[in-house]
Amino acid sequence: MEISPENPQENQLGAGVKEEDLLKAVTASGYPLQSVAVDSIASKFVPDQRSLLVQEEWSYIDEDTGEFRNLDAYIDHEYDHIGQDYIRPHLTMLVECKQSELPFVFFLRQAPCGDFPRLIGMPHQELGIRFADDATTDAPITIGMRLSHALGLSGMPFSLEPPRAIAMSKAVRKSGKIELTGEETFRGIALPLMKAFKHFSRVCQPKPKHCYYDVRAVFPVAVVRAPMIGVHVIDGEPKMTALPWVRVVRVEPSTERLGSGYSELYAMDVVHQAYLSTYTEKAQEACQEIFRRMELISIPVITGIAMLAEDREGSGGLPYESLRPHVTDEEFTVWMRKKLRAAHG
Repeated sequence: MEISPENPQENQLGAGVKEEDLLKAVTASGYPLQSVAVDSIASKFVPDQRSLLVQEEWSYIDEDTGEFRNLDAYIDHEYDHIGQDYIRPHLTMLVECKQSELPFVFFLRQAPCGDFPRLIGMPHQELGIRFADDATTDAPITIGMRLSHALGLSGMPFSLEPPRAIAMSKAVRKSGKIELTGEETFRGIALPLMKAFKHFSRVCQPKPKHCYYDVRAVFPVAVVRAPMIGVHVIDGEPKMTALPWVRVVRVEPSTERLGSGYSELYAMDVVHQAYLSTYTEKAQEACQEIFRRMELISIPVITGIAMLAEDREGSGGLPYESLRPHVTDEEFTVWMRKKLRAAHG
């Protein structure tokens, strides 16, 4: 152990505390993994450090208890603004780290994972789509479309690439045998990430008077230093595969009808520490493509209304490619100026 030149004589390990034992305790605590993970992610944003915010031991409010909790890290990178500078795009990672000598086990299925990454901070989660031939009517027909669907998130490579798991367990030793427990992974990984995301989503929701929008693509990520084993069943027999990246899906009850039922899908990515650098690059590529698409429909993203282009038939493209603003650029500028004046009284 190094000794600082400023260290007073009284500041030293007491009797019975060995340096090697203390070092083992530090290593087992998981904090070194947290430092390695944060540094690995942050290193991918080196050219744009001025736009990078890293906060370790990030605090959030538990929605069930009202108590403050800590997540291992919050990492946010801001991209160039779009939509006449009214939209400020961000890549945000909520990170929890775990290490173990025994493996984490993932039960793989072809399950839907909802939106991933999750987009928050927009004034509208849904666009009202109008038909071009209704433009002159007083009561145009409007069809709702989720912004994530309009952007084609579910078909992007980042959404399709990782195996999906409906459950995650951790191997433990018990009476000389290896057993699996899901309780530890749920309370130690899934629950903190889910609650942290819900808190973050609430505080990032823009107020009606807001004119500038910090739109964030949020990645809840568990970084593990442990074997990651995926299990899928073929002809009734479990087959195991070592995997560096798994998307774990959890279904939560909802008070609103979403899609085919009263439930909402939450997903988190579990990434092996040795694969984290590659994962971060993939997340960056996904974000850049998401915000490139968003820029093309930035006015509808802000107004919440889009026109379906007349020449859409047979295009076979993604929804955002057929959407147009319901106002001209000049009309939008005038509208935003009025909103700014009203906001500042």
